[in-house]
Amino acid sequence: MNRRLLNVKEVSELTGLSKNTIYCWVSQRRIPFPECGRLAKFHLQKIEKWIDQIRVQEKKFEGIRDRSSSCQAFDQKTLGMLT
Repeated sequence: MNRRLLNVKEVSELTGLSKNTIYCWVSQRRIPFPECGRLAKFHLQKIEKWIDQIRVQEKKFEGIRDRSSSCQAFDQKTLGMLT
C-alpha cells in the first residue's frame, strides 16, 4: 500500500480550497493531518474520508410543489412581523 503523503498544494488542488485556507484549517485542526514537525502533510485516504464526512446531505422536500411561492409567502409573513 502506497502511503505517500500529500502536501498543501496537492490537497488544495484535490479539494478546490486555497492554500491559505488549508494552512488556516491546519492551525485550527479542522482538517486531518499527521504530526510531521512543522510540515503540514496529509494522508490521501484520510482526506477523502474527511471530504465524505463533511459533505452536505441533499434534503428532499415532500408536499411542496412550488418552493418559490412558499418562500415568497414566508418572506411576506416575516416582513410583516418586522414592520
